[in-house]
Amino acid sequence: RDGAGGGEGPPHGDAAMDIGDFDALAWYRNIPPVSRAYLTATVAVTVLATLELLSPFDLYYNSTLIMQGQVWRLATSFLFFGQLGLGFFLNMFFTMQQCIALEQGFGGAGGTADFLFFVLLAAAGLLACAPLVTVTFFSTAFMQVIVYVWSKRNPHAGMALFGVVPFRGAWLPYVLIGMSLAFGHSLEMELLGIAVGHVYFYLADVWPALAAHRGWSWRRVIVTPRILYWLTGTLAAVDAREERLRQSELARIDRLAREAEERFHGGAGAGAEAEGAAGGPAQPAAGGDVAQHGGPVPRASAGADAAEWL
Repeated sequence: RDGAGGGEGPPHGDAAMDIGDFDALAWYRNIPPVSRAYLTATVAVTVLATLELLSPFDLYYNSTLIMQGQVWRLATSFLFFGQLGLGFFLNMFFTMQQCIALEQGFGGAGGTADFLFFVLLAAAGLLACAPLVTVTFFSTAFMQVIVYVWSKRNPHAGMALFGVVPFRGAWLPYVLIGMSLAFGHSLEMELLGIAVGHVYFYLADVWPALAAHRGWSWRRVIVTPRILYWLTGTLAAVDAREERLRQSELARIDRLAREAEERFHGGAGAGAEAEGAAGGPAQPAAGGDVAQHGGPVPRASAGADAAEWL
């Protein structure tokens, strides 16, 4: 494909290499930390299950057994894609390709913690839906959450099915659904993953833009806990970023207050001139005491009152 963001270049930055110079260890080290941890855990569980050192019956999701103390099933049900084989490698290819690209897309200060919080929210959302569906493993649904969110954030990224059939990133979840249908698989987990991914995308990307456009005070629904920044060693960088944003917002408010004060004094001067020319106090316009731009005439005070009126 053309790249995670739709532009020219390698799909995963440093994590992608030319085949002739491929160094597996260097590629593994260059994978972002959360994606690397998920890849490591998934491969380890799959290899152990293939060697029959672990049984899939000890890995699948079962709420009754979890309540009896087998809490590891909350994690292992997301890590098992089946025995080593073509299906496993296809699943891991699509999952890791989009997982790496999505984690890199978070970027910036605290990006690792933000992506980790996304993973935790996705897992929590899938677990919350478990009573509504028949589920043994969440790995396929989790893959669809990652793919769906990536596709919504990179809708114009160029891709090709098996290197032959071109399509855009926005269609990737549905291409995978078509592949599942071709292999005769149930679509229950794919559809569940798309539903959870859509809820996350709406709350993380659509809601803040909508709230800013409509002037709502509650603009951020999903806020990464500070403890995750601390655990990933990015708390200081995030605090510095937040301080820069705070100073920028204060500067914007101060600028708006000065502009409002200038308009207020300009309007007061014009009113005094009109009153002097008419030989008496200016009469209010019909319809009430209304300013030129449709707002109420501000009180005769400076700075703070002008900002409050604005």
